[in-house]
Amino acid sequence: IVIDTQNLTNMIASDDRLIQVDESINQYTDFNASSFEYKQSDSEQAIMRFFKSIADTHDIITFISYGTEFGGYIEYPLFKPNGPYDPRIRPWYINAFADTESIISDPYQTLATNDLVISVDSVVRNDQTPIGVVSLTISLNNIMEDINKISYGKSGTINVISPNGIVINSPNNPEWHLQSIYELNLDPLQ
Repeated sequence: IVIDTQNLTNMIASDDRLIQVDESINQYTDFNASSFEYKQSDSEQAIMRFFKSIADTHDIITFISYGTEFGGYIEYPLFKPNGPYDPRIRPWYINAFADTESIISDPYQTLATNDLVISVDSVVRNDQTPIGVVSLTISLNNIMEDINKISYGKSGTINVISPNGIVINSPNNPEWHLQSIYELNLDPLQ
């Protein structure tokens, strides 16, 4: 799932609609609910249609977002902020620049819905110049529900740990959720 999502994220990042984005897309850096007027430029409409087609064909994707170097932001399904939002200062945006390939986040809970998710993020480049970051967010809740239905080993449950040692799923120990196995002094191979 993750490798397929990385490939998909890289494909989206190389799409001309994202590469040719202009500053007419919405910016929420100074968002004020009482004065903000949402307008969709032709560029933003084309990207939203593209994102919708991807989300419609990939059930595991919770949302797709694109933040730009000039502070523009597009999200499918439609972004509905309740305050200012600058994608350039968000961890998913900043961390994408740490690698030349797409990067996978540690699991986290979204602020808006408290869903357990991971994001797969890729830098969008025009020639070699970085112009933004595209992010695919995958809900882990449905995947964990399916895993929890499987009976395995002595305990009958499957614990899931991220490559960085973060407990994603532990049905018998929910207090471990999103904590480091190192801080919990756990040996995952026991």
